[in-house]
Amino acid sequence: MPALISDFRSGQYRTFPQSKEPADLLEAKLIEVVGYDPSSDALSQMWDRVDRHLGPELSPQVAEAFQSALRRHLDEAESIVDQLDSESELEDHQKALVKLASRVGEDAGSALQHAKARIRELNSETPVEAPESVPEPKSREPDKFTDTEILSLFSTLRRH
Repeated sequence: MPALISDFRSGQYRTFPQSKEPADLLEAKLIEVVGYDPSSDALSQMWDRVDRHLGPELSPQVAEAFQSALRRHLDEAESIVDQLDSESELEDHQKALVKLASRVGEDAGSALQHAKARIRELNSETPVEAPESVPEPKSREPDKFTDTEILSLFSTLRRH
């Protein structure tokens, strides 16, 4: 969406009638999507694309939508973190929060501390299982056959 908005605003689609109108409509939809509270990682990726494509063309409404979404993430950090069930998800969440908080000058310290506590909690819940031991094969002596036994074994083959 940010790339399309930028293309419309920069005149990339000059043949398209009234290119400002589609850009404004797309921007309104982008603001709406940000308002749906995407995950912190998704919000960070979206903001990266907005920065890359819109830059100076970024409207104050888009910036406000992202800042509001980030503040909601920080305010609801504990409940968001409590819903995450893996260490990798929590680490990704932490990275995204640091990145987002730095963009708007907010402090993500308490959210990060809660995420670290959740990682410790998950690690303590996961029992460390000892690997199953595989029993060593018992050594056995090779079978010994007499000449008569071997001849008897192969006698049926000789007949055919």
